[in-house]
Amino acid sequence: MKMIIREAKKDDILSCVNLTLEAFDIKKNIVSCDLNKKLNDKDNLILITEHKNTNIAFAVLEKRGPNKVPFIDLLVVKKKFRNKKIGTVLLNSIKNKLKGLKVKNVLVEVESINPELINFYLKNEFKITGYIKDYFDPNNDAIILSYVIKQRKSQISTI
Repeated sequence: MKMIIREAKKDDILSCVNLTLEAFDIKKNIVSCDLNKKLNDKDNLILITEHKNTNIAFAVLEKRGPNKVPFIDLLVVKKKFRNKKIGTVLLNSIKNKLKGLKVKNVLVEVESINPELINFYLKNEFKITGYIKDYFDPNNDAIILSYVIKQRKSQISTI
């Protein structure tokens, strides 16, 4: 399958909103506002996966906290394209982008009630590094996973 992965533009936000609504039970105006804000924030990066001129996946990468630690805030693949390695290709693009920026690692937080997503990250070389009890809801912890960016020692720096 031929795909293009590129940085998002303003015109991509509506398709990202629709992909998010397909994946999550959330209000459209909240998603739209959030994605527009992230698109315009220099500490965020939205990557789009395009196939046949259609956006089929996207990921939001943001720097959090005073140390600007990179987090994968969202990674969404259109339902009919799931289980075709598109999420893995997009995740590898994130890893390569961060490697080029000489970043040491990237984090993601996943709901403990989503073992399929936890396994996705584990299969892609992430390691569980912690959890936050009742983070999302009572009895729904946040599982924190981390991926160490593989670089030569001379390339490593901090954000």
